[in-house]
Amino acid sequence: MIRAARLRHRIEILRPSYGEDVGFGGLEGYASEGMAWAEFLRPRFTQSDAMGSGVATEITQGIRIRPRPIEKGWKVRRGDEEFHVLHVDDSTAGEIILTTKGVDPGG
Repeated sequence: MIRAARLRHRIEILRPSYGEDVGFGGLEGYASEGMAWAEFLRPRFTQSDAMGSGVATEITQGIRIRPRPIEKGWKVRRGDEEFHVLHVDDSTAGEIILTTKGVDPGG
């Protein structure tokens, strides 16, 4: 069960919006799906072999929220920070845990 006292961060949930051509329309941007209270879990550091350059470290951020419509490929914004949703875990009743990766502000 989710503990309300830990939901200290206000986030905005962003849904991708595509062009008019159904199935082939390009990504036009992101539309707000509303605000939610969230708990930011400890970041996870994973090492992987990058092609040709040795070992790379990938940092993912877990975010716990109350159940609501959200899917892989959406974004979450907290202040100036944006996170790309990589996985949605809804296996526990009453909560959703998002596995996210920070979006590079330069592109």
